[in-house]
Amino acid sequence: MEKGIEDAVRTKCPRAEHRICMCHLWKNLKKTLRGDKVNVLRNLVWSAANSFTEWKFHEIMTEIEVISPNLYAYLCKLNCKWARKDFNPLLKSKDNTNNMSESFNSWISQHRAKNMIDLIDSIRVMILQQRNQRKQGIAR
Repeated sequence: MEKGIEDAVRTKCPRAEHRICMCHLWKNLKKTLRGDKVNVLRNLVWSAANSFTEWKFHEIMTEIEVISPNLYAYLCKLNCKWARKDFNPLLKSKDNTNNMSESFNSWISQHRAKNMIDLIDSIRVMILQQRNQRKQGIAR
């Protein structure tokens, strides 16, 4: 999340849980990684991010530390929630990427130039059409 947006969200929604998108975190990390272990590290970092239990997370982080102590140190210093084990268990979403919002933004991109009322109406129509298509797909 951009610094300005992050500060605004923390100010206006102090009780909201703030997470880091793993896709963006990995994009930033892989710029600094070199060598033949990048694919192994990618798999380990994503496994750590998707681990629900503390012991599994630490098991994977130990493997990362052996391969890349610098990456391990960086991940440990992150002052944000990026692994599922840190997410609030009361929340229903276990997403650690923002693919949903990016997909939605892409979906409405052709309507963005409209004024607010027309934009909202276009989104409403798109949702109704999508629900109708899904309903027809289920009926088959």
